[in-house]
Amino acid sequence: MRIIARYAVIFVLLFLIALTPLQSIASEDSEVVMEYFYGDECPACNETKPLIDNIGQYYGNEITLQLYSVVNDPETENYQRWRDYYGFQHYPSVVIMDPSNGYYTLFQYEDLSDDGAEENLKHTIDGYLAGNYSGIQVNQNQSTINDISSSLDIFLVIVLLAAIVVAAIIFIIWKRIA
Repeated sequence: MRIIARYAVIFVLLFLIALTPLQSIASEDSEVVMEYFYGDECPACNETKPLIDNIGQYYGNEITLQLYSVVNDPETENYQRWRDYYGFQHYPSVVIMDPSNGYYTLFQYEDLSDDGAEENLKHTIDGYLAGNYSGIQVNQNQSTINDISSSLDIFLVIVLLAAIVVAAIIFIIWKRIA
């Protein structure tokens, strides 16, 4: 019976070790998303749109470019995302993010209108592509960005607890038999 108990403990430990890479898989599947919020009749947006297009062409499939027309109507989904989710006041606005881990960087109109705007955007995107998130804001209050990794964390906790319970049951059975 001792041999069975040893194998059971070894099995549980190997099972737990096998689950550890799941956490890193979530971050390896990350992608960089650039969201551009603009107004249809906005002169400043017309000035920055070519910059956004250039960045999209420069990175190609390395990033996902999403364009959102923002209308001053609080009932629209784009407006709510722009104003309520990110807290922007003026457009054009840009968000560069990695949805897999919740990190994002905000660029307001002032950031997009200066001479170094393209360099700043590329520098930020390059950092995200390299997995370097230092100095980048993390919004702890937004659950939608973190849903996937939170679900994975909950799954790992449940599996860990189940493994502990199984190990405890095996230990109790082994003690009674021995």
